[in-house]
Amino acid sequence: MRADFAPYRDEIRDCTCLLCGEVACALSDVRDFGGRRHLAACVALLGALMAGEHVRRSYAEMAAEAREAKAVRLAEAEAAGASPATLAAIERGYAKYAGFMVDGIGAGMTPGGVR
Repeated sequence: MRADFAPYRDEIRDCTCLLCGEVACALSDVRDFGGRRHLAACVALLGALMAGEHVRRSYAEMAAEAREAKAVRLAEAEAAGASPATLAAIERGYAKYAGFMVDGIGAGMTPGGVR
């Protein structure tokens, strides 16, 4: 059976759901030489689309969720008595992982770090 994404283009264009995100990540995976990860992600996405199970998530929705999660992290850190440096790091979008601050792209902060 041959199927394609043409009927679903409007639904998946600029979608940030987990399935669409995996397709994008798999496509840029430099270790996926044979394209197996990308093909598997596309099969999963197409299956969800055909079954009517795909739930679109726009960039605006993703940004709102991220702002809400950051507000919760800030409130929790303030309640726990976090230092101004830690609060500033959370405000900039850094998160604490295994005892050090990371930003999701690389580790580290400005000289002096966060205490």
